[in-house]
Amino acid sequence: MNSPDARFEPSLKRILVVDDEEIVRIALRETLRRERYGVTACSSPEEGLEILQKEAFSVIISDYQMPGMTGLDFLAQAKQLQPDATRILITAVLSLDTVIEAINKGEIYRFVVKPWIREELLATVRNAIQRHDLIVRNTVLQATTLAMNEQLVSLNKALETRVSAEADHRQRLSEMNQVLQLNLHSRLAMRVLVQLSHTPYRHEDDVYAGAHAVAWEAWFTPQHSFKVEVTAQHSPLKSLNFATLRVKDAVADRFRAKGGERPSVNTQWPDVRLYAHLTTDHMTLYIDTSGEPLFKRGWRVDKGDAPLKETLAAAMLAASGWSMPLLSAPGEAPTSVASGMEQGLSLYDPCCGSGTIAIEAASIACNMAPGLMRRFAFEKLLPYQAHVWDGLRDQAHAAQ
Repeated sequence: MNSPDARFEPSLKRILVVDDEEIVRIALRETLRRERYGVTACSSPEEGLEILQKEAFSVIISDYQMPGMTGLDFLAQAKQLQPDATRILITAVLSLDTVIEAINKGEIYRFVVKPWIREELLATVRNAIQRHDLIVRNTVLQATTLAMNEQLVSLNKALETRVSAEADHRQRLSEMNQVLQLNLHSRLAMRVLVQLSHTPYRHEDDVYAGAHAVAWEAWFTPQHSFKVEVTAQHSPLKSLNFATLRVKDAVADRFRAKGGERPSVNTQWPDVRLYAHLTTDHMTLYIDTSGEPLFKRGWRVDKGDAPLKETLAAAMLAASGWSMPLLSAPGEAPTSVASGMEQGLSLYDPCCGSGTIAIEAASIACNMAPGLMRRFAFEKLLPYQAHVWDGLRDQAHAAQ
């Protein structure tokens, strides 16, 4: 494995010799070079420290008695510069206690007594080289292990993020499937809204922050137009118009921050409708999936005077007991009586007007899904899957 720094290459086998006696330097240099070691020799500890600041060595050999600085002091400073290099002290004046103390402290690895025996010197140097190689290989191994651990942590985090994103995606698809069914089959609801956030607030800046935190880019794109409507109940804010502006700015700013492009606002016929409801201390944000109110079933071409909404007609039929069983009074046992339609009872509407109640009743009797003949806002949202919607519509047609 290649190291980014040459001083950590175990194959270098370079040796620094520091001795103030020229004859000793020459003898050591020639002996070690015959063994194919790279040898650099100098005559003073100060020069040796300068060399150590520029070049890397596997082994440092130093005389003990030298002018200006002892060999032990030099090797102690050399350890600070190149801690992995193996340090050997060579001396003719042996202070055993001092040398043992230096070995115990880790200042030196071994010591050699002058005059030395060639085989013993070379054996000591070989062991020193091996020690340096082991230290360097261990350093490289630790660095490699650390890098692999960091990479593994990064991969685990990426996997967790991906799994979480996939789970969120599946959750959105599951919720979207429920949204499709509600829009297709609900007779009483006016709209189907998806709650996207519920956050505390005190000021208009909190409204902006809460709206900016929503991942709008998961629902629509900058190519879609949008509209924001705000309702409130006991809100401390002085202006709902300003709150509406802050929500609009937050949505636009988030899109601009994510992709550099923001969607436009269309207050008449927007692609996407967003709703914010403010209470005394919380803001709830919704996205509309219905578009036009659900009482617009899609079959009415014209309307008479004061027409009855289809949702109200369906509620009246349910309340009468014709389209579904009457609910039991509080405290009473649930009733198992079938609805009037299930019992085959006829429906009479003496004041039918434009026939809304009769037409809604006929639709119920024929098991016609109320949303089969119209379009919905969810068809422009990103989580929308056309094949799922087509499948639900096919099921509804088959059930008629």
